[in-house]
Amino acid sequence: MSFTEDLKDVLVKHWPQKGDRLFTQGPSWEKTVQISTWGEGLLTYALGYKSAADHLIENFEHLDYRDFVVYPICYLYRHYVELILKGLIVQCQIGEGKSGNFPTNHDVLALWKQFREHIEQIQPDVDDANETVERSIREFVKHDPCSDSFRYPIRRDGTPTLEGLTLIDLQNLQTVMGRISGLLEGSYDYLDDLNQNIDNWY
Repeated sequence: MSFTEDLKDVLVKHWPQKGDRLFTQGPSWEKTVQISTWGEGLLTYALGYKSAADHLIENFEHLDYRDFVVYPICYLYRHYVELILKGLIVQCQIGEGKSGNFPTNHDVLALWKQFREHIEQIQPDVDDANETVERSIREFVKHDPCSDSFRYPIRRDGTPTLEGLTLIDLQNLQTVMGRISGLLEGSYDYLDDLNQNIDNWY
């Protein structure tokens, strides 16, 4: 057997196999996850994105293509912010007796401002924290205004994304995101508690 044939035999073992399926119920519970129906859907998704970003940073030193994983990390954090803000807006709408439909845009700054108008009426004593969160969200918007800069190297018009952004301290990113999540998730729990007793609103 020639070297080429030997190499092909090795490669074929790693090629797609007949009968392959992506989504199955595996025999090992350690490698099986459940599609969760716990709680409110947006929060469930948001927590999943943040948890994945945290895990990537915590295991960063052991990852292949270390400099490349910054893109999914930053995207996961940005999407976390978008989803939890939409969930918070839904919670506010429910408290006001409205339908509870979340906005469909990706403008995290607009979503933040919409939520902030609500929360400052209920919790006026957190303005300093709100200012800090808004500055961080503005940073995201500066580098990723449309939720595509950490997904593609160029925009639809052909201009490069992430210009001017060269180095990112991932440990600092995780720390700051942890503080932001503390405020956002705490607000979510607070609003959820209020919605269990609507008479407590305003």
